[in-house]
Amino acid sequence: MSLFSMTVGMSHDSTAVAISHNGVIGSDNSSESEAISRMLSPLPDQHRLLQISYASTSASLRKRDLYRDFFRTISADDIQVQVMHEFLVAARWTMLTMIYINDTYGRGCFRELSERLVGCDICVVGSVAIEPKKYNVTMLEDVVRNKVYNINETRNEPPISGIIEFGSYQIVETVFQAIHNLENDNLTAHYNRPSVVLSETGTYFEGKFSNVSKGAFVLSPPRRIISEFQANWNNSHTISEKLKAEVDTNRYFKEMFEILMNCQFSNYCRPMTSKELSKHAAPSVYTHYAIMSALVTAFSVKRVHSTACTVGGACDVFKNADMTKRSAFMLFKTRTSSLIVTFVFTPAWVSEPPAGRAIRGFLRR
Repeated sequence: MSLFSMTVGMSHDSTAVAISHNGVIGSDNSSESEAISRMLSPLPDQHRLLQISYASTSASLRKRDLYRDFFRTISADDIQVQVMHEFLVAARWTMLTMIYINDTYGRGCFRELSERLVGCDICVVGSVAIEPKKYNVTMLEDVVRNKVYNINETRNEPPISGIIEFGSYQIVETVFQAIHNLENDNLTAHYNRPSVVLSETGTYFEGKFSNVSKGAFVLSPPRRIISEFQANWNNSHTISEKLKAEVDTNRYFKEMFEILMNCQFSNYCRPMTSKELSKHAAPSVYTHYAIMSALVTAFSVKRVHSTACTVGGACDVFKNADMTKRSAFMLFKTRTSSLIVTFVFTPAWVSEPPAGRAIRGFLRR
C-alpha cells in the first residue's frame, strides 16, 4: 500500500515538517482495503482521501454507503465467479471440493459460487477454509487425502471432478506441492489426480510442478507485461549503477531491497542475480493494474492541480485542505461510475516515448 502525497513544509535542513496526503494506493488485500476505507470514508471532505486498489477484488467493496472513497482498476470477484460457474457447467463437472482462504475475498467467492451452483447438478463436497498464514504443505496433504482421495472409499460416491482454489499464489504453490507429494507416496499414488481450477497464480510457476499443473485452469485477471516497466524493474535490481540511482531517490525501494537481500546499503548491498530476482521480485499478474492505479492517481492530481493553481508548482490553494478538499480528487465519481482514461505511456527511463503506446485504465467501483 502507498500514500501519494506532497510536502507542504521543509525545515532549514531539508527535512519534511508537514506532509499533506492526497490519497492511498492499495491495499492488495480486500480485507485490508475494507478496513482502510471504513476509516477514511466517514472523514469530512477536507480530509477524506481517494483510495485506489489494484488487487482488492471483493464484490463487497461495491457498497457505496460503507466505502465512499474506494475505487479500483481491476474487476470484482463476482465477474470471475460468473466465468468460473459457466466453465464448470460447460465442462460437466459433477463433484468438487473448494479450498479457499478464510478472508473477505475467499469467503465471498466461496459463497457466490456455492449459490450459483444450486440447481446445476454440481455438488460441492468437503470444502475447506484455510486460515491466512496458518497453513503448510503437510496440512494441505491431509486436506487432499481426506477431502478428495478418501471420499470415494468412505462414501461410495462418484469421483471428485477437481479442486477449486480461491486464494493467493502462495496457497496455489502449497496445494501443488501437496498433490505432488501424494503422487509420490505409494499409499496414494494410485488415486487419480484431481483437476484444479485456480482463481489466480500471481507469479507463474514456470514448470515447477509440470505434472501436477498439467491441465490446470487459471481464471484470473489478464496478465499483461509492460515491457518498458519490466526492463527498468529488472535493471534496477541487477545492475549496480541502476540500483544505486534507484536507491538514492526511492526510499521505499531501498527498504524493500534491504529486506529481500538481508543487507544494509550503509554497509554494502550487491545487485541481485537473475535467479534471485526471479525468486524475490518475479512479475505479478497485478503489476499492470498497479501501474494503472498510479496513472489514474496522476490524472486525478493533475486535474485538481490545474484547477487550483494557475502556474506550475504546488500553490497554497492546492496545499491547503480547507481550500482544496481532499475529496476533490475523487470528483469523477459524480460523472460516471466507470471512468475510462487513456494515458500516453512515457516513462522517465525511456529516452523517447514509444510511438502509439498508450494504456487504457478502467477505474471501477
